[in-house]
Amino acid sequence: MKMYLSSQNPDHYYSDNSGLEIAVFIKPHSFLTAIATQQNFFDHLDDLVTDSFGCNLGTGEDGSKANFLEGNLTVIFTVNNVVAGFASYKTSDSTSLFKNTTQISSPLFLHAIVIKEKFKGTGIVKKVLLFLAKATGNNKFACTTQNPIMYCTIKNIYRYIFPDIKGKRTGTFIPHYDGWLGDFFKERDGRLETGVIPSLYDKCLYPTIPLSKDIEVNEWFLQNLNIVKGKTTSGILIIADQNHTVYTYSSDYFRGAPY
Repeated sequence: MKMYLSSQNPDHYYSDNSGLEIAVFIKPHSFLTAIATQQNFFDHLDDLVTDSFGCNLGTGEDGSKANFLEGNLTVIFTVNNVVAGFASYKTSDSTSLFKNTTQISSPLFLHAIVIKEKFKGTGIVKKVLLFLAKATGNNKFACTTQNPIMYCTIKNIYRYIFPDIKGKRTGTFIPHYDGWLGDFFKERDGRLETGVIPSLYDKCLYPTIPLSKDIEVNEWFLQNLNIVKGKTTSGILIIADQNHTVYTYSSDYFRGAPY
């Protein structure tokens, strides 16, 4: 699908000599309304999501249309004017996930990121995440995922990350979030020490959970997300930050709490 991003009046725009263009649309309702009227737009969207995940995600809350429309900040990226993928974000005032944090400490929450299979491993996702952080001035990031590759990408961008899979500590969390993390996981029968949320998704998002080049991260995902025959409905909550010092906690922190 062809799209000329510079002519779409984005709030923030980036291009480089590789042919990559990134456009950020803040509160993009008018843009989405206009683009959605194009013939077969959501058919193209379905094809893009299916190509990225390896399966059709259907029409539910994890489906293509929901992934594209439910954010209140949209990023579209193209290579040589062909749509290579998109990302949909929710800011703190549009998601209940961070309702108990202050605006200054709330991260941008990545609702979905989709990239064509042929562009995976090219560094585009990293460029998109870095550009958005720079464009919005928000160095805090959060998402949920089943994907070890996504975890490794975020780990390589941000200085601090929860959960710290490769850290040699019982656990870590980032300041300003500790006041509500316990309740958040308890309500979902999750485990704060790992960030794992059981049955987070209606179904596995992939035909088989993709593996990263990091064996230790892969093994952690396989064990903690209870991946069986390549599939799981569990996911993890990731919070990442460039600036704040990470706090550590001991196993006593959880004593008596059914996380």
